[in-house]
Amino acid sequence: MKKRIELSIDEDILEQGKKQIQNMSAFFEECLKQYLGIGPNLVYTSQMHELIEQIGDAQLQLYIMNERSHIEENKKKAAKQEINIAWRKLYTTYRDTNAIDEYLLSNAVEVLGVPEVELTDIVEVCHAFCRRDEVDVTEWEEVYEKYGGEN
Repeated sequence: MKKRIELSIDEDILEQGKKQIQNMSAFFEECLKQYLGIGPNLVYTSQMHELIEQIGDAQLQLYIMNERSHIEENKKKAAKQEINIAWRKLYTTYRDTNAIDEYLLSNAVEVLGVPEVELTDIVEVCHAFCRRDEVDVTEWEEVYEKYGGEN
C-alpha cells in the first residue's frame, strides 16, 4: 500500500530532477530502499547501525576495563612502595645509628607483617651481610627473600 507524503525540496533542484527523472515518487522510493538496505542483495542498514552501536558499547567497556586495570596496577605499586618505604626508614636509621628506632620498628611490623623479633634480626643480619651478598637493601622483597622467613 502506498502512502502520499509531502516533501520540501529546493525549487531549482526539483526542476532539474523533473527534467531527468520521469517518476519522482518511484525514484525517491528506490533511493529510500537503497539507503535502508531493503531489497534483494542488500544489507538492512538498521542492522548495521545496531552493530555499530554494539561495537561502540564494546569499545567503551574495553576502555573502562583497561582503566580499571591501570587503577589496580597503581594500587599494587603504591602498596609495594609503602612496604619499601617502611623497610627503608627502619633499615637506614639502623645503618646510620646502629640502633633500632622503636617507632619505625612498630610501623614496619604493621606494614610488613613480620614479627618484631624476626624483623630486628633481619635488620641486623642485612646490615652485616648485605654488601657481601650483594642484596639491594632498598627492596624489601629481595631482603626478605635473602634474610627472612626460614633463612
